[in-house]
Amino acid sequence: MKRIFILIIGLLSILDLQAQDNAYGLISGLTVGTQKWNGFERDPLLTWNVRGFYESILNDGLSVDLEFGYHNRGSAILQQGFVSGTNQLVSEYYKMRIGNLSVLGAAKKIYQLKDNVEAYAKLGVRLEYSVTDSFEIFEQYTDAIQPFNYGFTLGGGFHFGPVDGPLQFVLDFQVSPDFSQQIYAPAGAIVNRFTGQPVQFSEQKVVNLSLEVSLGIRFVNKYYDEE
Repeated sequence: MKRIFILIIGLLSILDLQAQDNAYGLISGLTVGTQKWNGFERDPLLTWNVRGFYESILNDGLSVDLEFGYHNRGSAILQQGFVSGTNQLVSEYYKMRIGNLSVLGAAKKIYQLKDNVEAYAKLGVRLEYSVTDSFEIFEQYTDAIQPFNYGFTLGGGFHFGPVDGPLQFVLDFQVSPDFSQQIYAPAGAIVNRFTGQPVQFSEQKVVNLSLEVSLGIRFVNKYYDEE
């Protein structure tokens, strides 16, 4: 399966050579990461992403997009309780964050809404590699992180600025479900960080699902044949 995704990304890169018009830019913004754990309630992880892209414009309504980025994936645990003997409510927010380098190849359909405003939709496939992690709770699960992950990305957004460039602003939305498991851990005992006692946990097969809302800039290069 991983080889298929690499092949698709390679083919998208080859298609780039067929187009003369192009665009490139940088996007960054908010990521809401979610994960489903067996037997654990998980809360969304609020974090960030940053990515650069190179886009081959095949015609006025279609382009091929190649993105390289850094995406934080994961989830969190929000614990609330009262201080013993008081009515004081205390909240603790523990992050379970995994930082992934990502390559995305996508087809992008562009619709002109009015002067200086375009909408777009995109669909692509991703390959990711985990390079960092930071678990503020259940640190033992860092040993169960699977370094390679893959999935697809469905997104859309708007370009604001002259259609022919040179500069546009981008508002981008995308959802990225994984097909692979970011974490796999067989059933076993893990030490509770608060009590120091071992606790028996069931098998974990954890898959990422992330929603990203980002802003960016897009530089457009269009070439016209001289008559």
